[in-house]
Amino acid sequence: MKRWPARMWLVALAVSAVLGVVAPFAAAADSTSLGRDFHVGHKGWNGLSDLKRLADDLGCPMQVRRTLDWSNLDGQDVLLVLHPETALDETATGSFLAAGGRLILADDYGKSERVLAKLGIRRESESWPTGVRWYRPDHSLPIATPVRVTPLGKAASELLANHSSYFVSSLPATYAFAPGAALVIEAAVGHGRLVAIADPSVFINNMLELPGNREFAAHLIVDICRLQQDRLVLIYGPFAQLGTPPAALIGAPSSDSGHDLPDKLNRALGGANLNIQQTLKGRGKPDDPEVVTLLGLLFCVASLLLFLKYMPLPGPPQDSAFAQPVRPPDTGLFASVQRYAGGAGQVTWGFIYPATLIREETLLRLAPYLPPNSFSDGNPIDPKVVRDRLSEKVSPLAGELGFKLWKGLRSLREGQSPSSPTQLLRTQISERKLAEWYKLATALFAELDRKTHA
Repeated sequence: MKRWPARMWLVALAVSAVLGVVAPFAAAADSTSLGRDFHVGHKGWNGLSDLKRLADDLGCPMQVRRTLDWSNLDGQDVLLVLHPETALDETATGSFLAAGGRLILADDYGKSERVLAKLGIRRESESWPTGVRWYRPDHSLPIATPVRVTPLGKAASELLANHSSYFVSSLPATYAFAPGAALVIEAAVGHGRLVAIADPSVFINNMLELPGNREFAAHLIVDICRLQQDRLVLIYGPFAQLGTPPAALIGAPSSDSGHDLPDKLNRALGGANLNIQQTLKGRGKPDDPEVVTLLGLLFCVASLLLFLKYMPLPGPPQDSAFAQPVRPPDTGLFASVQRYAGGAGQVTWGFIYPATLIREETLLRLAPYLPPNSFSDGNPIDPKVVRDRLSEKVSPLAGELGFKLWKGLRSLREGQSPSSPTQLLRTQISERKLAEWYKLATALFAELDRKTHA
């Protein structure tokens, strides 16, 4: 893999009083990396610790395998192959995709030429075509822009590559450096799906500090994985391989996309709720930091899914967005929403999505204690009824918490999801109100769980 400065200065805007130009990256004094390229436990510039954390947080955990046993793969395995130094078996790769497998193949100078050729893709690294834009004059950081309006193509306005190669193919590019020079290609192969990327460096820690690259990685994970069901199987560098893929991959997606938005949302909510309940059972303290972190993860993951569906907001061009503010704290509801949905800055679209998620979770938790159809749109239940039922069946504390929480949440229509930015602007939930509902919901859920398992 090519070299990259060990500490890339993101705040690299040196404005000249005379020329008014943007300075290139400043090289750090020490460019030594102590970890192997693409190692998930390595937090240095060339590691994948940030990508693994992002995948785990979003609900598609990453596993590293040094032996690729094709016969042991199933429909829940999403192969992520980065810079392979062992040639992939092109027959096994084709069979895996034909049976419904999903493959992310990111390679610039590794041994993937034969597999790419079988798929109709040729990799080039010399004689770049005209029209390529470069971040700096030494032509080491080419800039790719979206050319296809797919969910992945709407992830970012620009991607920055690092000493990249490029693809030449009759398949349409999703992101391209210039006409005929693709960085990302999406393709359906048999019943499976391929995402080919001409530069694995877009996933390393330093490159994920760029807002466009990070948004691309998050969209890719959500788009290709069924959250809380699938897993990313990472193969990189030298590896062993054996076996042949099964003729039918058990559990593989039944459609091209494999899932729709409700499926993503339900899986994310279900998996996070299970972890929350298990933690509450073991600790019994709703204000425990781990519990708060899990609840924050529940809301941030589902918020991201809704955000991707309704509010695709690609970041500004890299040249104007490289100077980023300090990353917010890693835990908590608001920090999580900012980190994964709105970047490092303030969330400007309000808090309607996480508020709606609190409401839907409350409906689910209260349903066993209330009469059927209590929450139908035509006859919304009175908060006093919620208080009376919970006081009788659970505890007076649960009754008061449920009364206060539902008194505020009933103002949200069931399943509310603005279908346009205009409608979104007409519905405003303040941060203070969301924080209040969040606190009440956390306390109520803990009380319900305590009484259920008493």
